Amino acid sequence: MLSGLLIAHTLGIEGKLYYIFNWYDFFTHWLGGGCVGLCVYAFYKTYTYIVPVIFVWISSAMWEFFEFYVVLVPWHFVDAFSDVVWATLGALMSITIAKYLNRSE
Repeated sequence: MLSGLLIAHTLGIEGKLYYIFNWYDFFTHWLGGGCVGLCVYAFYKTYTYIVPVIFVWISSAMWEFFEFYVVLVPWHFVDAFSDVVWATLGALMSITIAKYLNRSE
């Protein structure tokens, strides 16, 4: 999943997919939230969604600061909020699938 995120982000930048497709930014944030959420879930083996989602919110906030201060992307509240929402949805979906697949353990 992480390699898919790296490939998707690289293609988004190099292939200008972020500018061609409006949904591509949502997709990469969804995939990133899924990666973070799944890693935290696997590390902590928690039965609740709270810990992974908090990690996703923290990493999303850090990513938004990185985009604004390092990459110099203009900051817009609606864009930042939608990025966090899509990352949260990605985390919830990946954790739900992981819980479903590990239900026999």
